[in-house]
Amino acid sequence: MNTIEADVLDLPEAVTGRTHDVVLCHNLLQCMDDPEPALRSAAALVRSGGILSVMAINRHATPLGLAVRSLDPAAALAALAALGGRTTHGVTFDAELTLYTAEEIIALLGESGCVDIEHCGIRSVSDHITDDARKHDPEFFADLEALELALTDRHPYPHTAKIFQLTARVE
Repeated sequence: MNTIEADVLDLPEAVTGRTHDVVLCHNLLQCMDDPEPALRSAAALVRSGGILSVMAINRHATPLGLAVRSLDPAAALAALAALGGRTTHGVTFDAELTLYTAEEIIALLGESGCVDIEHCGIRSVSDHITDDARKHDPEFFADLEALELALTDRHPYPHTAKIFQLTARVE
């Protein structure tokens, strides 16, 4: 097995012209104003019948996080009203991020030749637990992990999870 790390919009020659069983496009889209070229490029690398996995911050989760985690219902209401405005400030890298919904990305994946698209949610509950120290308790963490796994593909939780994951087969 080979692993290649590369800029999806500036792929080295060693990557192009190859077909890969799996291509991961994780935590990239929020750094792009237009995800379509990256998704098209990533899908083009996957062999017929292979898998493309996409993970990104879920725009639908923003109001819920502000209301529950930050205890700021006014900010949550403002974020809900501004869901058409797609940006947020990312603290980790001190950068503006563009947020998308799984539905938007599913449509783009379909246009890129992807089929059998599955939608899962990641961090449906854990981001809303404000007692971060409790997450270090092994028993609590095991219960939290079991809950997260049970919610990952159960409606409506993928739509409100902090991160969405889409897996698709490329024709």
